[in-house]
Amino acid sequence: MLTKIILFIILIFLIASLIIILGGYILYKSDRTDSWDSGSFIVYKKVCCLFRKIFELLKKIGRMIWKFLSWFLPILGIWFYEEATGKSISIKPEEQIDTRLGLVESEVDQLVNEFEGRPYIAPILGDQFGVRDGIIWIHIKAVGLASKYVDSSSDTLRKLIKNIVKQFYQRCRHIINVGVYVTVFTSSEAIIAIPLTPKANGELYQKEQNNHVGMGVSTAKGLTETVPSESEENMEDESASWL
Repeated sequence: MLTKIILFIILIFLIASLIIILGGYILYKSDRTDSWDSGSFIVYKKVCCLFRKIFELLKKIGRMIWKFLSWFLPILGIWFYEEATGKSISIKPEEQIDTRLGLVESEVDQLVNEFEGRPYIAPILGDQFGVRDGIIWIHIKAVGLASKYVDSSSDTLRKLIKNIVKQFYQRCRHIINVGVYVTVFTSSEAIIAIPLTPKANGELYQKEQNNHVGMGVSTAKGLTETVPSESEENMEDESASWL
């Protein structure tokens, strides 16, 4: 198999080289360039541009296929299990995911933009933590706080961030009383947790009420400890369409 792949790559390289050489020769003979070399260079740039576009297209197709499989395969697995065993996989009410709260990539970008000037300067999406343990984790990075918020307390700014997220859901999804938790806040970063299940909401609420040291960390250590590590991840089936 490896030998076939190597031979295929060599074949593609030889074909591309032949196209470049012949193309340069044709351009030279048709008086479109001053020399064979300059003609070959023009064809070379065209071929590179074409391969780059093909590569980008394949990447997009690959992402689409991966998202579809990530969504479809768990459902297919549940169906096979139920058909093979005759038992249904029941989900506890407290673990039932509220699919209305899911966000697609474009909506996450819109949500991050909501923080422009309120309270951050030039906010962007940081590391895409995605969905873990029934929670959407959104990491926001920024240049710093807007001047009008520099002297505001941490609690005030946390409440502002929560209200902005809740307003976003009210405007875009017509959903009120969304659970929103700011697990980490600094002058240039914030980590927002949006629970998708009653169980996740209860856990975040308890942490916010009883563990203010852990929830109120404003250091780099807090940024790494607040979100579950990869070894503790429990990615939800619906995470294919959420960030």
